[in-house]
Amino acid sequence: LGFSVPVRRLRYKDGREMALRGDDFIGVRVDAAGELFLLKGEAKSRANLAGATISEARAALSRDNGRPTATSLLFIADRLMEHEDGGAVLGRAIRNEVANRAVPAARIDHALFTMSGNAAPQLCWMIFRQPVQSGPIPSFIFGSLTIRSL
Repeated sequence: LGFSVPVRRLRYKDGREMALRGDDFIGVRVDAAGELFLLKGEAKSRANLAGATISEARAALSRDNGRPTATSLLFIADRLMEHEDGGAVLGRAIRNEVANRAVPAARIDHALFTMSGNAAPQLCWMIFRQPVQSGPIPSFIFGSLTIRSL
């Protein structure tokens, strides 16, 4: 799909006692016509991945009508605009998306990455094939890493 993840650390805390906030990861892509595409991603790791965890991931991806949060997008834009290379141009495009909600749903994709001690792909497809209230997301990417103890 050609997405890059320009900022690796989106999660942050206001203090030691606060939970982490923000999207797990966001990918960006600009096509030849200069159109911005976004990838909203969720990552889950469990010793035994179950349906409840996959449902939780789906709920997280569906929040905000399936769009990446403004906070996460602005964090990425700010980091990109700290540089004077092409990243600043991308940073401004992302800021415009936040201000205008300019990227239509057709240019927003979702991704789920799991790491667990059991195989999860069939479970994921069963849960993600169900319709979502926030509307259809054009494509969904799934990656899974299964770790077996020796």
